[in-house]
Order: sequence, then C-alpha cells, then structure tokens
Amino acid sequence: MRILVTGATGFVGRAIVAELLMENLEVFCMGSLSRAGTDELPNFLRADITNTESLERLESLPLIDVLIHTAGLAHQFGGASLEEFWRINVEGTKNVCLLAERLGVKHFIHISSVSVYGRGKQSGGGLLAEDVRCEPESVYAQSKFEAEKTAADICRKNSILLTILRPATIIGENDPGNTWRLIEAIDNRKFIWIGKGENYKSLIYKTDVARACLSVLKKSSEKAESSESSESSESSEIFNLTAEPVSMKEIVSEIEKRLDKKVPKIRIPGRLLRFVLKTNEKTFRIEKVRKLSETVEKWLADDTFSGEKIAQACGFRAATPVRAALQREVDSYLVQKSPKGRKGLKRQSSQK
Repeated sequence: MRILVTGATGFVGRAIVAELLMENLEVFCMGSLSRAGTDELPNFLRADITNTESLERLESLPLIDVLIHTAGLAHQFGGASLEEFWRINVEGTKNVCLLAERLGVKHFIHISSVSVYGRGKQSGGGLLAEDVRCEPESVYAQSKFEAEKTAADICRKNSILLTILRPATIIGENDPGNTWRLIEAIDNRKFIWIGKGENYKSLIYKTDVARACLSVLKKSSEKAESSESSESSESSEIFNLTAEPVSMKEIVSEIEKRLDKKVPKIRIPGRLLRFVLKTNEKTFRIEKVRKLSETVEKWLADDTFSGEKIAQACGFRAATPVRAALQREVDSYLVQKSPKGRKGLKRQSSQK
C-alpha cells in the first residue's frame, strides 16, 4: 500500500508518518517549501497545496492508494484573514483532492476539526456526536467545514472513498496551539483562574490521531478484501477523535505538578468578567473586546465530544490518557526552554 501524506512536516503530519512507517507501509511525504528538518522523512516531496503548478509535478508519482490530507492553516494567534484561511484550507484542499483523482487514489482521509460544530451545544455534560448539525463560528472553523464539503463533492464525483476525521484539540510534544500557551502562562506566572474550572474539555494526543488513521485504513482494507467496498467507494464517513473528557481543573493541576509551580488561588468569576466585557464594549475597541470575549467563552465552555462511532466502526479508542499526554507536552516545553533546547531551535530556524 502506497500512502501520500500532505503536511508531513507539521505537528500532526509527522506523527502520522511515524506510525505508518512503524507498520512498514510505503510512505510519500509532502511538505511546504519553508519547513526544515525533512531528512528523516522518506520520499520527501516539496510542494505547496495552493500552487497548482507545484502539485502537477507530483503527477509522475507511482500509483498512490491512500492520501492523508493534514496540510492546512490552523488557528493563528496573531490573526489571519478570511481570504488566507480560504486560500489554504478550502482551495488547497480542492487542489489536493484533484491531485488524488489524477494519482488514482482509492481512499482519501481528510483531517478536519471538531470546531466545525460550533460552540455551546453541550448540555448536562453531554458529548457531541457526528450527527449534530454543524454551525461553525470562527473563520477557521468555517474554512474547515467548507473544506470538508469540497472534499466530499470531489471524492463523490470520482468514486473515491472519503473518511473525514474531526479531532478534538490535539496535544503533545511541540504543540503549536492553546495548550502550549497555557503551559507558558503557568510557567511564567501569568495565569489567573477564570471561573471555577469545573467545565470539561475533550483532548487527544497526536499519536492517537495517527493511530486512528491506521485503524481506518485497516478497516477499509478488510472491507475491500471481503468485496464490501463497491458501495462504500462512492460514500463518505465522518468520525470524531477524542480521549475521555477532563476538567479544566485537572488540566491545570497536571501542568502545575509537571512544572512544579503553583497558580495563584485568586479567581475571577466568569459572570463578572462577562459583565465587564459587555459594559465596556463602547469604551474599548470593539474588535479587541470581541476577541477577548471569544477567548473567555472558549475557556469557560464545555467542549466535549463522543468518540463512540469510530470505536464501533473501526475498533479505535484513544490509548494515551490526557494526563500522560500533558506530561509529555510539558516535558517537551521544558526541553525547548533549556539553553540546549533553545540552541537546537535556533539552528532549525536558520535552516528554514
């Protein structure tokens, strides 16, 4: 089985490639022109998913059985325009799907996000399943949902089996997202509690996302061998990926212990902060208040999802407890924070 992985130099892409290689599969890795550290990636191909000419050069590849699409623009803390998210996540996905058609791909696995559901749908500690209506709110979430629809349309027209994976917040070593920022805030004593920390979050370790891809591949291979694939080749399937939900108290506590630092006991009531932000919309810049309000709401919200569907269909359950994943991420942070770690990062940056 030949597998092409886009975004192979990224946070999730590298984890997927590593798992595929452990299964002795033939892997082709595609990454952006700006990334360094590609020596350990087999059959590395430099290409830009937004540049059709660079993708055309890949059409000489041997027949590719499976394409795993991880490349895309994730949350940008400095802000990114609607146009940029659309160009990379939507148009880029369209270009990759068309490449898959030209390469004769039989199975397209698209890494999306649970952000496509929107916020505030959980009630009474419930877990959101795949049948919940998607109402994406942020520009990022909108672009991910549109990318899903684009992939579904192209794969359906070309009879390519499509699996859409919607992971919860992905954590692990070298995490570029909010969990890493939380670790930094606690380490630098810039963290202050908002609310009681009794709300729950769904998280998943990056290697478990990779393992989910393998579970999906094995299941589709079994179906093909039993001649059940004639119908499924014209359909798509959607799966959430998540470990067991944990409370914000547990997340912060685990980071505290691993850093050996205590967060301040002072807490800002969520209702009070919401009131202050609402009443000061006219005093401060509206856009600034809006972004801060979104951050507060995301912190206070229950974001919990069900992974039961993929467990029943493919036998996949996250193997890494969130506590262990957080410990590994904190350890990675501490290594990079050390003089030796910073020196290594500086050397990598100079190679880009």
